Amino acid sequence: MRVVIKVGTSSLVSADGSCVRLSVLANVCETAMRLRAAGHQTIIVTSGAVGMGCMRMGCPRPTDLGDLQAMAAVGGMALSRLYEQAFELTGGRCAQVLLTYSTFGSKEQFRTAKRAFDSLLRHGVTPIVNENDVVSCEELQIGDNDTLAAMVATMVDAELVFLLTDVDALYTADPGSDPSARRITRVHHGCLPELRRRFAAGEAFDPPKAAGAAPVRSGQWGTGGMGTKLAAAQIATSCGADTIIMRAEDAHNIAELVADIVASGTGEGVGTMFAASEEPARKGHTRWLTTQTPLGRVVLDAGAAAAVAEHRSTLFPAGVKGVEGKFNVNDAVDLVDPLGETVARALVNYSSVEIARIAGHSTVELDSLLGADARAKSICTRENIAVMRRLS
Repeated sequence: MRVVIKVGTSSLVSADGSCVRLSVLANVCETAMRLRAAGHQTIIVTSGAVGMGCMRMGCPRPTDLGDLQAMAAVGGMALSRLYEQAFELTGGRCAQVLLTYSTFGSKEQFRTAKRAFDSLLRHGVTPIVNENDVVSCEELQIGDNDTLAAMVATMVDAELVFLLTDVDALYTADPGSDPSARRITRVHHGCLPELRRRFAAGEAFDPPKAAGAAPVRSGQWGTGGMGTKLAAAQIATSCGADTIIMRAEDAHNIAELVADIVASGTGEGVGTMFAASEEPARKGHTRWLTTQTPLGRVVLDAGAAAAVAEHRSTLFPAGVKGVEGKFNVNDAVDLVDPLGETVARALVNYSSVEIARIAGHSTVELDSLLGADARAKSICTRENIAVMRRLS
């Protein structure tokens, strides 16, 4: 079994930025070695480079992108050294792997990175993954390292993802202020879109209907939060990986949790488990699609949404109600149902301007509507659709 463990900055660096929490880092590395001894392969996705850099330079977290990149470069060296020392103490080996958006945006780079991961794991080496902050040109984050962990899990066909954070689980309300708050042990994959919507709206409700959550307050060092973890869980579970949110201090329980999952399929002892989709995106091209950043949304009518979600059917203009955002031919977009919930991610055959023009029309009308620009009969073909959510 392949396991991805993500540990965040707020778990590795003290709240005031004065020291590294070596016990957490050592626990994660020891856990990776215990999993390896049990026959599993582990990838660690780590945050903390910027926090480490600021600690070494004696400065607060900067806001300027260039300064952030400089702190990441300084801290990246120190962080890698700590991981290497921790693995040496346990008799293991690790390797640094730095990824960027372009790694996932290019199918060739995606395949190349996957081959590197496969080789490292085959040789018994634990990859330590972070975003290559120094060359990031859009933002200093792929979104955050929760998203990066989910994307790495998709790349390497992982079956389990652990998102370690500074809260122990999802709750029905904020446990710090509401004594009736209850830990949510398990969330079905199909509940995630509604759960994300309710969390964003600040709603709390009973576990049988799904779940709200206690928000994460990451402070100056962390860039993620519970919302990003829910988004990451949706990516990972769509591709067949059970995802568990749990407290970083409980990392020593991961090996037992994995053993329990292998034996019984439950793994509900600590944290909150998000169950993998029963019909995950297939490996290869469609799984790669799930890692692409959507540049817009195509709104489908109920019939088209059901056909795409249940049968991965080719999408024709007649089933489209509208378009949101600006994008070009071959860009990735989300296909959403009439309520705005994402059902699939796809590469489009037409731009947003062209789709707006042909939405709701039959294919026989395309020539008259677009003339020489009528390059395809469909908005997107089934080969370029990755289903993210079933409707039934």
